[in-house]
Amino acid sequence: AVALSALGGAPLELTAAGHTVRVESGVTVVRVAGDAVTVEPLEGAVWFDGEAVSATGKAGGQGGALGAEVLALEPAAARPLRLVAQAERAVAERRFEAAAQAFAQVAATSTLDAEVALYKKGELELRELSQPAAALATFEAGEARFQRGALTQERQLSAIESCVKLERWAEVLERTATFLKRYPRSERAAEVQLVHASALEATGDLLGACKDVRQLPIEQGAALRARCPATMD
Repeated sequence: AVALSALGGAPLELTAAGHTVRVESGVTVVRVAGDAVTVEPLEGAVWFDGEAVSATGKAGGQGGALGAEVLALEPAAARPLRLVAQAERAVAERRFEAAAQAFAQVAATSTLDAEVALYKKGELELRELSQPAAALATFEAGEARFQRGALTQERQLSAIESCVKLERWAEVLERTATFLKRYPRSERAAEVQLVHASALEATGDLLGACKDVRQLPIEQGAALRARCPATMD
């Protein structure tokens, strides 16, 4: 028996008894007995003679004692790297739920990839899985955990978008005001100002919305401008 462990950028391929086993971003145990070849995947992307085999596939995904020994010997960073590769592969294949789950596992680690993985999980929930409430919770978890992280602005913008989708207008007003105060020179500031104005209109404050939109370049917020009273021109 032999155990194969491959990271995302380094697939492994084994040929035995006329069969081919390919491992990408995964771990599997391959057992050879005469002409019989058994594949026991532990995790990740594994192919047996061109057929995908999951970690709960042909042999239950246990790998026996050998598989456990392999996982125990791996560097601590090996599994998070595989999970990142698995998540990206799932995104490319439009398996968004699986991708979100893989990103969640990476986010639970203490690796440098954790912040990015948590943000990508939220983005999938927001844009691909139509789960704005879950996305908002993910972005808030990122804010609590990575208060000085590299993705602070991106998280806050995505949280605002989640609130818009949830039609939480009071929260949109609060979040947009906070963002504009904290990042007045952001390249997204005008966009956030327009969202703030739209939220004011949604709460019934058309005059406030019109005052907001008048601060923007003339080419922005044309639809809202058209609804403003003529007396404000």
